[in-house]
Amino acid sequence: MRKDLFIFGSMLIMIILISFGLGAYVVHSDKEDRLEDLLEILHEFADSHEYDREHYNCVNHSVDLQQVLRENGYRSKMITGCTYNMTAPCHRWLRLELDIDSVSGTIKDYRDKYPVQSETNGQH
Repeated sequence: MRKDLFIFGSMLIMIILISFGLGAYVVHSDKEDRLEDLLEILHEFADSHEYDREHYNCVNHSVDLQQVLRENGYRSKMITGCTYNMTAPCHRWLRLELDIDSVSGTIKDYRDKYPVQSETNGQH
């Protein structure tokens, strides 16, 4: 699995490029260049937003980037993390949510096709 790290201001975003082999199967996007589009969105956002701890920090970056991602059809959750002993400032970032069809090995957006969804824990 290939991992690319992108540092945007003080934001650290790790994108796990889904191009790893599963035996004879390769996970890929059903929308041509979807992952490349995502990386372009992230780069453009980072290039056009400057970090300022007092006026435009990781919280502001996360809120605005989440809106840009939403407008482009991506889902994300906003995450806040702190150290156990609080010796460093807390940090806010986004976690992407991607649906991967296990039969076709493609990234899908099933929100419209299957509007009633629930999470399961590997049970049949």
